[in-house]
Amino acid sequence: MALLSLVLSKPQVTDSKVQVVSGTGSSAAVTSADLPDFQLILYQGQETVGSDNPPFLSLLGEKPVVLNFWASNCPPCRAEMPEFEKVWRQFKDQVTFVGLDVGRFFPGFGGAETSKRQLTELGVTYVAGTPTTVQTISDLEVVGLPSTMFITRNGKVYRKWVGTLNQSKLTDLVKELLAAPQ
Repeated sequence: MALLSLVLSKPQVTDSKVQVVSGTGSSAAVTSADLPDFQLILYQGQETVGSDNPPFLSLLGEKPVVLNFWASNCPPCRAEMPEFEKVWRQFKDQVTFVGLDVGRFFPGFGGAETSKRQLTELGVTYVAGTPTTVQTISDLEVVGLPSTMFITRNGKVYRKWVGTLNQSKLTDLVKELLAAPQ
């Protein structure tokens, strides 16, 4: 599988490449990073969050958030999405899951219509959408796809994972997030 480096020092799409990551992934514990706010354009889950275009930080407060970065033309992203659905169904009363499609910002990685079809095909029902600008990807320091951030309900990034997650590992990480100081 070809790996491309994700370069986000300049937020222009033409200067960016996406790294598609597969395998076991890597994890980093983060306990003091403040999370920047950004606007969402939701594909689904409006009834859950009460808006079509909520600011991300409005999703925090009641529950921690699992924020997954993906693209419709990213095979490892597609592979892990059914696993995320299973874990979300298990923990949906305790954790908010958000799938953030960033494919539209990178040539060849998909767009909104392809992503919406993929969500339907895979039976994914958790909140999903896209950020309004490519700057969000840089601000959140996303270095590859798929990537997942585990965020406490008060907006602190507890852990980042770069690479594919299976149901077992994702379950362990969600349990860790729930046990973390909020």
